[in-house]
Amino acid sequence: RFRNVTGVQTCALPILGIQPVLYIQANDLDYLQGNVVKYISRHKVKNGAEDIRKAIHYCQLILEMQYDESTT
Repeated sequence: RFRNVTGVQTCALPILGIQPVLYIQANDLDYLQGNVVKYISRHKVKNGAEDIRKAIHYCQLILEMQYDESTT
């Protein structure tokens, strides 16, 4: 269903039961929320702690941009 477009590999995680992009679309998540879902969903099978740090980064951006809370 998902294809490689211009050399960009899509995130295929069959163990999840649903592709993160389909979950993101079905739940009308914005860019920041979508990245949280993407990185938290794949950390065990792809980049480990690096993906957790990325998810945290996007959560911090949500706090700063949508709730006007400083995370520093």
